[in-house]
Amino acid sequence: MVGTYRETATKILNEFRAQGLIELKCGCVVLVNEPGLRALSEQGEGVAEPPS
Repeated sequence: MVGTYRETATKILNEFRAQGLIELKCGCVVLVNEPGLRALSEQGEGVAEPPS
C-alpha cells in the first residue's frame, strides 16, 4: 500500500508511460525500461524520505 491519492499515482504512472519506462496493461504495470527506472530512482527527484 502507498499513502497517496489515486490522481497523483495516475499522473506519475502516465508520466513514466510517456517516457517509455513502463506500459499499463489490464490493470498491471509492465517494466519496459528497468535501467531507466533505476536511474530515475537514484536521482531521488520526487522521492519522499521516510520519517526518522
